[in-house]
Amino acid sequence: MASLLFLLLPFLLLTTSAQKLVGLHMQVQASAGGVTPQTGEVEHIAVVMTPTALSIRARLKRTDVRASAEELEEREIPIPATDDGLNLLGLQEKLRSLKALSPLQQKIALQPQDDVLAHQLVVVMDAVRSDNQGDLFPQVVLGQAP
Repeated sequence: MASLLFLLLPFLLLTTSAQKLVGLHMQVQASAGGVTPQTGEVEHIAVVMTPTALSIRARLKRTDVRASAEELEEREIPIPATDDGLNLLGLQEKLRSLKALSPLQQKIALQPQDDVLAHQLVVVMDAVRSDNQGDLFPQVVLGQAP
C-alpha cells in the first residue's frame, strides 16, 4: 500500500494544478472584399436583381477562432455593371468562388425587383445555373427582392 501511494503521489502532484487555464484571443484577418478562403461553409445564397445591377447576399458559417458553433455571417457582394448592362461574367466568377467553399450547395435564391424585365430574369437564371466550367447552382428559387 505504501509503495502504491509512493507511485501515485508524484503522479497526482505533477498532473494536477491549481492554476487557471488561460486562452489566447485570436482572430482570422478579414480581407478587403469578396469572399475569403478562410470563410466557412455557405449556408444560403441569394442574388438580388435590379434592371441595371446585381448583388449577391451570402450567409456563411464563421470559422473565426472566437466564433461559436453555427454562428453565421452575412455578406453582400456587389457586382459592378458593365457598359452592356448586367455583368454576368462577374456574377459567375463570384458564384464560382462561393461554390468552391461549399461544393455540395445546389440551391440559390433569385430575388428580382418588380421592374426587372422577364428576359433579364431568364438570362440571369441561366447564368447562375452553370458557367463554362460546369454546374454552379442548378436549383433556382424565385423570391421577392428585399
